[in-house]
Amino acid sequence: PGPVVVLLDFGMVGEISSEMRENIQRVFVGVVRRDYDDVINALSRLGFLTPNADRRALKRALVWTVDTFYGLSFGDLQAIDPVMVLHELQDVLFAESVQIPANFAFLGRALGTLSGVCTALDPSFQFFTVWEPFADQLLDRPRSLRDGLEWLGKEARSLALTAYRLPYQSSHALSSLENGALDVRSEIARVVEAAEQIDRSLRKVRYGVLVVGFLVAGTIVFTLQPVAAAAALLVALVLLATALLPSRHRR
Repeated sequence: PGPVVVLLDFGMVGEISSEMRENIQRVFVGVVRRDYDDVINALSRLGFLTPNADRRALKRALVWTVDTFYGLSFGDLQAIDPVMVLHELQDVLFAESVQIPANFAFLGRALGTLSGVCTALDPSFQFFTVWEPFADQLLDRPRSLRDGLEWLGKEARSLALTAYRLPYQSSHALSSLENGALDVRSEIARVVEAAEQIDRSLRKVRYGVLVVGFLVAGTIVFTLQPVAAAAALLVALVLLATALLPSRHRR
């Protein structure tokens, strides 16, 4: 019959302040841009993080959540196994890094209601198809001078903090390597072994191509130049023997 306007009563009343709206938008845009540090900072300003929140574990949980659910439709989300989700997010849940602010309980219930209605109307609808264009509009919207200066200041602080932390993080990583806290030797050894196997296989393929080439050349010129044909066959035999002999590993 076409579009129908429906009045939906959420049964509650709440208010979203300008600061809350700004940080919700930062979470929204941060997910699209995969800027998880900005997402976590915005969630902290919204009151979702506890004082002792493990931000590293929270970032890993965010990366897994976005990578797993980003492109799914409403119908696909209904089929997700809750046990699997709890298993992946148990570090964050058990560490009690996340809390739900009271003023967001109303918003969460409203979003849950809308999600259920949307799923019933169109289970194949993929939210990111409207999510990304809306995020682009938020990024491209004109800013006032005050907003622009505030945004520039936040970006400058973020870059300065990254530049400040980088030497210490690099030093910590090198110290961990020296102390054996990071076990990468076995992985490197496997990579080197795999590279050597690939090199040996390519060498044999290369010799095989040359052998076939010299055999074909010897066959073609045999009736015209017997000596050249014999030389080509001799080279082919030498290459074949080289390819069949076990290669020695250089260390």
